[in-house]
Amino acid sequence: MAAAMLKNKLLVLKGGLALFLLSYLFCAPLSSFAQTSGDINNRALDNLKNSAVTARIIENVNSEGKSAYTIVSQLINTLLAALAVYFFILVVFGGYRWMVAGGNKTKVDAAVKLLYQAAIGFLIIAIAFILSNLIFFGLSNIATQIKPPL
Repeated sequence: MAAAMLKNKLLVLKGGLALFLLSYLFCAPLSSFAQTSGDINNRALDNLKNSAVTARIIENVNSEGKSAYTIVSQLINTLLAALAVYFFILVVFGGYRWMVAGGNKTKVDAAVKLLYQAAIGFLIIAIAFILSNLIFFGLSNIATQIKPPL
């Protein structure tokens, strides 16, 4: 009985060792191919990035000048920030008009309407700011740092 149990244990051990060796033989070539294609892809991405830096589409980390891409994004962000300040001032002005309305129904309605329109304008500017930053910074980083599948 003990010999049968020992024989079963040896059979399980041999089967496990054979399974390990087969899985290693099937997985080892895949990892070596992935490293080779990854090197080629990284070199291709580096060449594309260098071409984009030369064409001043994106900025080089060590470059002094700004690319047209960065100048346009800064201009749009500055314009949106100025509009946000304008709508914030309109919200404050609408609140002031509401406070000094003195219970006059037409003045209160005009102040509420101004507050409503200024709040909607502020919301539109905030959404435009978020979308422009997504386009100019998020997608440009994705485009320059994308790693192709192996």
